[in-house]
Amino acid sequence: MKQGHFALIAAFLAAAALLSVSAQAYVSSQEALNFVCTNAYLTQKECQQAQIEFNSRISLSQKQYWVITVFSGDSPSGFIAVEDNKAGAIVPGQQAINLSLFKTADTLRSLGIARQKFSDQKQWVFSNSNSQFFSDLARFLDNEKSDLGIIGSDANSAEISAKIDSMKQKISLLSLNSGALSASISEAISAESDYFLSPGAEGLAGLREKYDAVFPQTESLKREAIEYDSMVRELKALISTAGISSDQKSQFIALADAPQQLYQLTSFSSVASSNRQSIDSAFQNADSRALDLAQNLSLRLERVKAYAVIYKENKLLSSATNGTYTILKAAYDDIMKSEKKSLWNNQAKVSGLQGDYAKAVQSFDAGKYSDASGFAAKASDEVVSIYRDGISTQDTTQTETMPDLSRYALPAVGFLIVLIIVLFIFSNRKNIFGKKGEGNENENRM
Repeated sequence: MKQGHFALIAAFLAAAALLSVSAQAYVSSQEALNFVCTNAYLTQKECQQAQIEFNSRISLSQKQYWVITVFSGDSPSGFIAVEDNKAGAIVPGQQAINLSLFKTADTLRSLGIARQKFSDQKQWVFSNSNSQFFSDLARFLDNEKSDLGIIGSDANSAEISAKIDSMKQKISLLSLNSGALSASISEAISAESDYFLSPGAEGLAGLREKYDAVFPQTESLKREAIEYDSMVRELKALISTAGISSDQKSQFIALADAPQQLYQLTSFSSVASSNRQSIDSAFQNADSRALDLAQNLSLRLERVKAYAVIYKENKLLSSATNGTYTILKAAYDDIMKSEKKSLWNNQAKVSGLQGDYAKAVQSFDAGKYSDASGFAAKASDEVVSIYRDGISTQDTTQTETMPDLSRYALPAVGFLIVLIIVLFIFSNRKNIFGKKGEGNENENRM
């Protein structure tokens, strides 16, 4: 599980926090995380999971970098390096820098997990207890010489004395190599501690050398122990046939036994072999994954570019529109306002902008960042053309505030008709009313 791995590594690197507090840092680890999120190096979901698993920055060419682990579900899918620069956070664009930092971070992560796993099982070779074990073994082997000396002086056998002399030489070699192995383990522990407190891309090879120095010494000591065990059996056979009492035989056979710690070398060698496989895998897997990790970053850089064209200030767009439009999204939103959309003079470009902007956003959301950048560039050109061709002279604000006269039209027409009728009657009143009076007089005469 991701959280489990983080906990393992955090435990392994806990002491590094002391160094990170005291070291000068222009950019904090949280600021580095915020930088890659706000600048679209990560999706919103990735930002929720991304972590800096190392309490220290990683050095490379006298510069310091925070290396952020990106997860896909519970598994790491990539890294992003952020330079701790006086001018602020910077994501390096050079592939060689990123490859080196990613390989270092990937190796550190795997080593941390392996160390914690073996430590939980008390099987991590590079421990102070193991160093002390071999230091003690060297001392026990030196003491064994005294036991062999007692056998040689009391057995009164030339053959036994000769065998003991050869065994003393082998014990001296065993003691010497056991002490050397103890020292090598201590050196590896110190190198490991120093490196994880202050990791650097250049120092990783040195750490591996310290690890690797222990394993052949372990194998060599195991072989010598096996050879010495054969010599012990041969000596016991000689003692059992020597012309001495039964009590002496029992005493000498017991004295001939090698220190019990020597017989633990076989199991220790097996554990060391497992340690070595994990360490080798940590380095080899980091090498093999490095190119994929770099390609992962390349895709993220395309994402940043596409995001900037769509959602961030564009100096070329601003210059081409005299500062009217500085961000493509804002330009699109303004041009497509319901009260403006139909008034732009270049309706063909308005239609093109609507389609290309939609394709840019859809491509971005689908992770097709190169396509998104292409559609966004076309949309930006269309914004410039629409702006230059202008908008209709009709004032859309006046249109919104002009009174609606249609509701007054019918009453006005009716009023005019009535007025015309009244004026007509008034103008012709004599003819109209005169004829009516003449008709009444005729009736009276009859």
